[in-house]
Amino acid sequence: MTYQELYNKSTEQREAFWKEEAYQLNWFRYPEQILNDHGNGHADWFSDGKINMSFICLDVHIANGRGNQNAIIYDSPLTGTVQYITYKELHQKVCAFAAG
Repeated sequence: MTYQELYNKSTEQREAFWKEEAYQLNWFRYPEQILNDHGNGHADWFSDGKINMSFICLDVHIANGRGNQNAIIYDSPLTGTVQYITYKELHQKVCAFAAG
């Protein structure tokens, strides 16, 4: 499917498109209600779903064998500092912060 076809589907069949895309994520509870359009320019997406973005951003990568790959590359031309942080290291930092 081309980009234009995907885009058209996402705008013409919003709820069906995003329901299908939601299957790509690791939900703790998959949402039954994909879109709650309030009709006043505001909408709630996946309001009854339960997801943990930290889990998706870190734990899934570690579980898939990418724990030693870089999650963050910090490169400051102002200070000349270059730092590499792997998924495992970032996970440890997030856990320490969460425990605080």
